Amino acid sequence: MTRLPTDLRLPRAWDTASAALTVCARALGDARDVPTVAAASGLAFRLSLDGELGLGGPHAYPWREELCSAAERLGYDCEVVSSSEPADSALGRAARTRALALIDRGLASGRPTMVWGVHAPEFGLVRGKGGDRLEVSGILDTIAPAELAVSDLGRGDVPVLFALQLTARIALSAEEAALTALRAALTLGRGAAPTLAGVATGASAFAALSSALDRGVFDPAGLAYAAQRYAEARAAAAGWLDAIAPGLGPLGSDLAAARAGFRRSANMLGELARCHPFPPPPETLIATTGREEARALVDDAARAEAAALDGIEAALAAHARRRLERLRVVDLDRARLPSLFGCIRELPVGLAAEADACREKIAPALGARFFGKLLYEDDRLVGHLLYAPLADAHYPIVAAGARWFIFCPWLAHELRGRGAGALLFDALVADARAAHIDGLLTIGTSDERFLYPAGFARHGFSPVDQRGELCLLERALTDVESGAHLIAPATLEPGGKLPVVVRHSYNCPLLLHSRNNAAAAARGLADQVLLDERDAGEGEGAGAAVAGRPLIHGFVPLAALTTVLRDEADRWQK
Repeated sequence: MTRLPTDLRLPRAWDTASAALTVCARALGDARDVPTVAAASGLAFRLSLDGELGLGGPHAYPWREELCSAAERLGYDCEVVSSSEPADSALGRAARTRALALIDRGLASGRPTMVWGVHAPEFGLVRGKGGDRLEVSGILDTIAPAELAVSDLGRGDVPVLFALQLTARIALSAEEAALTALRAALTLGRGAAPTLAGVATGASAFAALSSALDRGVFDPAGLAYAAQRYAEARAAAAGWLDAIAPGLGPLGSDLAAARAGFRRSANMLGELARCHPFPPPPETLIATTGREEARALVDDAARAEAAALDGIEAALAAHARRRLERLRVVDLDRARLPSLFGCIRELPVGLAAEADACREKIAPALGARFFGKLLYEDDRLVGHLLYAPLADAHYPIVAAGARWFIFCPWLAHELRGRGAGALLFDALVADARAAHIDGLLTIGTSDERFLYPAGFARHGFSPVDQRGELCLLERALTDVESGAHLIAPATLEPGGKLPVVVRHSYNCPLLLHSRNNAAAAARGLADQVLLDERDAGEGEGAGAAVAGRPLIHGFVPLAALTTVLRDEADRWQK
């Protein structure tokens, strides 16, 4: 049997998800204890209950989404296999095969795997494997069997297959780690997190708990279990806030109200846990007085937590205001050109070569036919807004008057929604008014991940034309009507080789990558496809078109383009 070191065992904790994540992190050299992991991951701020306080309520949340997010907040990449299909179904067996492969990879690399259903409906660890047996560690270590049959994965009282493994570290500064956990605390604590049908979260969970105590309709074991679980969680949250505050400067000082609120909530829930031990004594009957006392503790905890969350929200808002004060907008020039296209750092596609090509082509036009506003936080580029006179933008747009066209704007992910984008747009509008420009134009798409119109609407843009997934947006700066519209693509008749037209411009590495892919796919099918490729000239719109139909305005992988061109070529020749 392949085994991990003997000290990699599940620690005692009511929240076995946090306990399992702690051990998985420890195997990668992370010394944080369970309470710290529970809080820093955000899990300590989650509260979920059903209306009758069933034993399953605290576990009832979307594990794949929430636990992967928890791992990321801790600073880890992870791999996960999850399935609610019957264990003996084809999908259940396939999921079990994938989970076992994940376990094998982990053991070979010295990493435990967090799994569901070890000893009870709880999370535990796989720390060894031999033949058709898994060596496991769970809440009943030394009492329950230390082995689990491979075929038992995904079975048990709550038959869900779930396996998660931390695989690599993500570089996070102390401030970034604290901020991501605080934002999670606000979301989870308010109850805005994803949940399951019939399960209340956050503030609604406190209300459900109070209601169940009022009505006297609840499971005493469920009440006792929830009390232990959430007393532990709130104590972890309060302790973590007290520990990180001194190292966060002004943000730490702003957390004073949050710290006091969570300490109060932890005290109330701790008292509730002492009054209702788990497991409860046999045939427990909670009298009216006991329910009223429990209700008072819950209500006090709810009020304290609401105040604590208000404190976190205020602290984050103050931090965002201070951060905005550190931002500055400067014009793009040759000295700053090498830092342009910081946006590619946030994309899962290698675009370094395309970014170099864009910078090389931009250089001669800089300050005459191509312009940019750059946003810096201290010395770090965190945003840009690139633009050109419409005639030099090479987009399929016609408009009257003096217009500037805005290329893909970018703002570092952590600054979005905090007013930083307005700094760029305000600087651009000020320059446009000084230059007597009649308005600004840009392109949006129907893809919420890329140039979605709602983002431009916040800066005064309105839709003026639509063609397919493209939306032409305008912000008028004078009374001069633009009549702006998208140029319709040419209509071609089928026959012969499939025509593919590629016209390059160099304002966006991602779009250049897609056009390069279109050209490469066409060259690979030269016996069926006729490629016309060059840089966009005067009066031409950049982009790629297949038989006159424009390629989508975004990322398109080479393999997909090759398949599409092959299929289109067959139809075109018929």
